[in-house]
Amino acid sequence: MMVMGTNPKVIVAESDDISAGLMEDFWRKVKDGTIDGRSFRSYLANPRIFSAGLITLARAKKILGKKVIGSGDAPIRYTEATLKQAETENKAGHDWRLVFCAGTTLRQQRETYDIDREKQPCHRKDVTWHLEASEDDWANQNPESGWYLIDFNGRWGGLTWDLQEAELVKLQKFGLYDRVNPHIFGEAVMAIYQANNGERIAENWAHWSGVAGSSGDFVWVGGLSVSGLDVGRRLRGLSYSALRVCVVRKFDA
Repeated sequence: MMVMGTNPKVIVAESDDISAGLMEDFWRKVKDGTIDGRSFRSYLANPRIFSAGLITLARAKKILGKKVIGSGDAPIRYTEATLKQAETENKAGHDWRLVFCAGTTLRQQRETYDIDREKQPCHRKDVTWHLEASEDDWANQNPESGWYLIDFNGRWGGLTWDLQEAELVKLQKFGLYDRVNPHIFGEAVMAIYQANNGERIAENWAHWSGVAGSSGDFVWVGGLSVSGLDVGRRLRGLSYSALRVCVVRKFDA
C-alpha cells in the first residue's frame, strides 16, 4: 500500500511484472522528481513508460531550451540520447521541438480557438469540409496525448505524396520516424504560437499527413496566417511546393 500526499491510498496489486529492480527504479524516480503526485497514476497504469533511460522535463529543457513547448504531466517517452541527437541536428538546420499535445482533434481545436480573426490564433472560418459527417472516421479520432518530438523544418516540398513517402523510407533506417498526425500538427503549431509570442509555424506552407479523408486524398494542415489555420486535402499524384512533410520521432518507450 502506497500513499502520496493527501490523496486516497492506492493499493498496488500483486504482479509478476513488479520486480525488485522496477520498484528500485520507481523510488529513484520519486526522489529525483520524475514521478510526483500528479504522474503517479500514470506510472501505475503503465510503469514501462517510465523505464530507465527516459528523461525528466527539467533535463529536456536543459538540452533543448526554448524548443520545449508545454508543461504536460505525461512522461517524456524519449531518452536523453534522442534529445541530444535532436539538439545536434538543430545546429545543422533542423527545427526539432519537444511539444506537449493533449490529443485533441482538429474539430475540437476549432472550437477552442474559434474562427474570429480578431482573436489570434484561430481557424479559418471558410474551411468546413472536415466538419462534415462524411469525415467522421478520421476527424473524430483523438490521437494519443503526450510529448512529441517533431521536426518543423518541412521537407520534400514539390514532390507527390508517394515520392515524399519514398524519401521517408530512406530516412527511416531503423523505423524511427513517421509523418506527424494532422491533429497533433494542428495542436502543436497553435501551442507554439501561444508560447512564443505569435510565432507562426507553417505560415506559408502546410504539412501533408498520412491520414486520408473520405475521398481518399491525404489531409494537410498549415497556412497559419491571420486568416486562421487551414485544413485541406490533395490527390497523392499531384505535387505542390507548399506541401511539405514534418516528421515525428517515434517514442523510445
